[in-house]
Amino acid sequence: SSGFILDANDNKLRYGPHIDGSYRNVFSNNNYIVGKEYTIAGTYDGQTVKLFVDGVQQSATFNISGSITLNNNIPILIGADPDGSGLPTAVYDGSVVVSQLYIFNRALSAAEISTYYNTNIISNKNGLVAQYDFNEGSGNILNDSVGNNDGTIYTPNWKLSGMSNNIDNDFLTNIYQAANTKFSYRYRLISDSNELAGTTYNFSYTGNYQTFVAPVTGTYKIELWGASGGNARITNTTTIVERSGGRGSYTSGQITLNQGETLTIHVGEKGANQKSLEPLTVSTGGYNGGGIGGIEIDGEHSPEAGAGGGGATDIRLVSGAWNNNDSLRSRIMVASGGGGATSHLTSHFESYGGNAGGLTSYTNSTFTTIATQTSGYALGIGKDGYNGKETGNYGPYGGAGSGYYGGTWTVENTTTSTAQGGAGGSSFISGHPGCNAINSSGIHTGQPNHYSGYVFSNTMMIDGNSLMPSPVGNLSHGHNGHGHARITLINAD
Repeated sequence: SSGFILDANDNKLRYGPHIDGSYRNVFSNNNYIVGKEYTIAGTYDGQTVKLFVDGVQQSATFNISGSITLNNNIPILIGADPDGSGLPTAVYDGSVVVSQLYIFNRALSAAEISTYYNTNIISNKNGLVAQYDFNEGSGNILNDSVGNNDGTIYTPNWKLSGMSNNIDNDFLTNIYQAANTKFSYRYRLISDSNELAGTTYNFSYTGNYQTFVAPVTGTYKIELWGASGGNARITNTTTIVERSGGRGSYTSGQITLNQGETLTIHVGEKGANQKSLEPLTVSTGGYNGGGIGGIEIDGEHSPEAGAGGGGATDIRLVSGAWNNNDSLRSRIMVASGGGGATSHLTSHFESYGGNAGGLTSYTNSTFTTIATQTSGYALGIGKDGYNGKETGNYGPYGGAGSGYYGGTWTVENTTTSTAQGGAGGSSFISGHPGCNAINSSGIHTGQPNHYSGYVFSNTMMIDGNSLMPSPVGNLSHGHNGHGHARITLINAD
């Protein structure tokens, strides 16, 4: 036990130097994606262990003092773990492509790592003790271009992969070890295309967009679940009624992607539940377009409020903020979110949140309005709930669910004390019958195919009022909770 680890563990990237008797591991924020190229840097400056992925420091750190444990009789291995004699064990039996490897005897700064990732240039080579460029192209020696720490390659399999000459599925030995080293190598996980068939990639709610890079050219099945609206409490109590928020929808379809094509994924967040009695607090809408729950703006007694609307889950071709217009217009599949509930749940069905829709959505209220293929509050945005007035005894509304179009309301409540649940959003799949796609300017075309040319086959659209597959493998009536996305490679070309 010495040196450091830089590997993939439990679907995340890991860096862990051995300090004071243990490996002090830090992990990447997100799961790695098979087929995607990463630049990884691990640093230890004598106080803090840090991991950088593609130039960005990951949130997890490990604070500890001391030196990295050294054993100069044990070599560094790539693609294997050395045993006590330095022989390789746990040899990686997949396929990893390595393009560059640098070892420093100092910890690089965040700025240096970011610059290297963006320019592939190391401006300050002070402390660089080994550099491997994997460009020999033949033989079993990996040359150290800055020192005398050449490595030995076992059963070499040199490849040209578009990054440079690379070594595949092997390990090297006899590399220098030093205290407080920085270790970085760029790699790409690959495998035989046929072996990847059936591989599933899951994406949970994170509060930001995520990306999927197709590892091979082939047919992929994409499944999305929209988030549910927030739940509400029984009037004048703190008892939350589960599943009183509108439930999310389900969409799926198959599409052909070329190797390296990138999709952007926004996974919706469940709307916030209605808050407790006093003090009255706004319930936020779920990430990716859920509307905020309304409140009683001049509450005199027994204040009521609406829960937040659920966020949609979608696949886009343009990355960036969820509410960027170009990004919203680039959506090729959308699973809508449910509306937020409000109080009076024990006796008034209209206080329940409307379920997310397929082509059109649901509402339980005469005051809130459904979303369709061409109308709603806005493209990708559910409307915030109406703020009720206690003096007139007019109840507020729950936040509307997001979707292709978000749910909305157009009539203020001036006739009833009953608080009203928010409407759900509508869903969309490029190529699905009945969908109404837009052009790049946001104008509806009257046909289902997205302007990008990305069109799904074998589509399925299930509203939140119906029985659907769940992300965990069973069946459920609508989707409850945060949204989810799943991409499965059906077959490789």
